[in-house]
Amino acid sequence: MSEARIAIGNLGDGKLSITRSSDDGAARSAISLADPDIIRDPYSIYRELRAVSSIFRSDSLFGDAWVFMDPEDILTLLRDTDHLSSAKSRGIVDALPLEQRDQFKGLIELHSRWLNFFDPPKHTRMRKLVGRGFGAQIGERLLQAIRDLVAEMISSFENKDHVDIINDYARRVPLATVSEFLGIPKKDLPSFGRWIGDIATYMGSDQPDLETIKTAHRSLVEFEQYFREVVAERRKSPIPDDLISTLIEAEETGDVLTEDELFAQCTFLSFTGSETTKNLIGNAIYTLLQNDSQRRLLVENPTMIGRAIEEILRFECPVQFIVRIVKEPFTYKSAKLGSGEYVIMMIGAANRDPKVFTDPDVFDFAQERPKHISFGEGIHACLGQGLARKESEIAIGSFMAKFPNAELDQERGFSWRKNPGLRGLESLYVKFGR
Repeated sequence: MSEARIAIGNLGDGKLSITRSSDDGAARSAISLADPDIIRDPYSIYRELRAVSSIFRSDSLFGDAWVFMDPEDILTLLRDTDHLSSAKSRGIVDALPLEQRDQFKGLIELHSRWLNFFDPPKHTRMRKLVGRGFGAQIGERLLQAIRDLVAEMISSFENKDHVDIINDYARRVPLATVSEFLGIPKKDLPSFGRWIGDIATYMGSDQPDLETIKTAHRSLVEFEQYFREVVAERRKSPIPDDLISTLIEAEETGDVLTEDELFAQCTFLSFTGSETTKNLIGNAIYTLLQNDSQRRLLVENPTMIGRAIEEILRFECPVQFIVRIVKEPFTYKSAKLGSGEYVIMMIGAANRDPKVFTDPDVFDFAQERPKHISFGEGIHACLGQGLARKESEIAIGSFMAKFPNAELDQERGFSWRKNPGLRGLESLYVKFGR
């Protein structure tokens, strides 16, 4: 990132100054992971930071939280539920001035009921109940429905010169899948897409502005209200093989989900089942079209799609960082962590650590790679990772098989979302070679 003119200085006690110089070098300003050049390529600044320290804090990034980039450190911390908590739903709101926080009490309350914001023992109970309902849906019936949906979408491209892969395909596939396993009418999916997008913009930001938080709050209220109405209807008229009906009936040794827990988990599963999978599909097609030899390898060897997906997950991870909050003071290596401080684990950096991965900045699914950590680790490892893999294999494999000569539309181009935490494309125009 030499053109960005970034300077990193060590201030001692684990603190770094990270600044950008003006074009003439006369002035410096704080840097954000949402800066356009970093959004285009976050991995360069990860390399520069790692060269100084893999454990640090900085006022510029995440409001002085502790940042960890080493894979072994991240795995250790993700498993550490004694010192670190996932109950971090108010973290972004806490960064606001005191006079602005009260208006977002509702956002914090709604968000705090999501499964990924619970600690044991509540998390243990909730994951068993949600996992029982969710796991029951992942079978051949759902996978065949996804194949049919993908085939229908792809057939609609046959007479077109170009498409926007993100909005015409990568976004639609997981939304249609969510519709299928939740039993949601397809006419409601545009609202789902808007709600999910608004929440993703908020959750993936390192320092969201007030309008972003307000929009996410409004969408989360609307999202949960939608499920309140759906759940009420399902109680009167259950649908066989429907996740909501299954969750209503899910029980573990007599325990069931409360009404509020049920609404929240429907929202949570819709969000996680759609946003990250959309990014995975879009990132995969973009990366394959940027790497001709790898694309040809996959087209000629379609059974390698599983390996290609794992390499995409490592190379262009849809979730770039995971956040925890310190329960009580403790020391980890050079970091003296205080109660209430935030811990940022940089998954995107860890997946390209040269100590672990040979040629980490090269996309190559032909070589054997160590395991990535894109789905997290420990008790909070992604509940839906199996479905995300299968869904992406179908969507990406089918697209490449049908359009082996597809290429990036250089005239219309592509753009990355201004979202440092949830990495994905805003648009990706593709032309079809015939």
